[in-house]
Amino acid sequence: MNMRKLPLLMAFCLALPLSACQNQAKETTADYIGIDAAKTAALEAADIPSADADFSAAGLDNRNGTFFYQVCFSADGTEYEYAIDAFTGVVIEEIIDRNTADAGISGETEDMANSGNTDKTEDIANAGNTDKTDDAAAILDQDTALNTALTHAGIAKEAARKTEVKRDYEDDTAIYKIEFRTDKREKYEYKINASTGAIISYDYEQDSDYLAPTDTSSVMLSEVQVREIVQKRVPGAPAENIFLHLDEDDGRMEYEGTLLYENMEYEFKVDAYSGSVTEWEAESTGR
Repeated sequence: MNMRKLPLLMAFCLALPLSACQNQAKETTADYIGIDAAKTAALEAADIPSADADFSAAGLDNRNGTFFYQVCFSADGTEYEYAIDAFTGVVIEEIIDRNTADAGISGETEDMANSGNTDKTEDIANAGNTDKTDDAAAILDQDTALNTALTHAGIAKEAARKTEVKRDYEDDTAIYKIEFRTDKREKYEYKINASTGAIISYDYEQDSDYLAPTDTSSVMLSEVQVREIVQKRVPGAPAENIFLHLDEDDGRMEYEGTLLYENMEYEFKVDAYSGSVTEWEAESTGR
């Protein structure tokens, strides 16, 4: 999952006023809410007082026939980017970067440069063409959603790095997409229902460079032992629902497996010697 990083975010924002004017050509602005109202809508969504916001760009834009105001500002070291529907004032996209002071991982910046703005503009266009007028009072704020993910992962807020929170829509449902890391290069990704706070899916991955070398002199874990490790993570899951196979990855022997239990599907990898869970994915089956 490629997440948007600050350099690309700022470049897009700074270029926005010119593109906005060009795309406006044949449309009447009589029914538009206006830039000031769009700024106000963005500030209210972020719960940031206007006196604390430093706007870098705000202008009208058009993607695939959908007109919206793109509003970019910073406050207290955090960068915010909002797409506001030009007619209704509804927030149709929200991007928050809480780690603007961090240098980040250079590879991720390169990934974003390769991906361009395509995904973002498609998301905005798709969101703007549907009736997603959620009651703002029913939507959780981003801090609550982030705390839900951190609590589930067992990570203290101060230990989280490269934290990103984005509000989006999937299947006409407002969700938060959350990503964060730890100093040990553990990567967590969550999707959380923005109305209920329920975890829709989550993903955990451990950078293999930070794992202890495999001690091949020790005894390899049995499938029974690996199933017990999985059952500790998913209490109540029957052992017969856990399917395993042994594989090799970069010279490390590991068990790959799946588990279906209580409308959730889990996929995981477990080091065959140490029992460390190196990858873990969980997603609701919707049944």
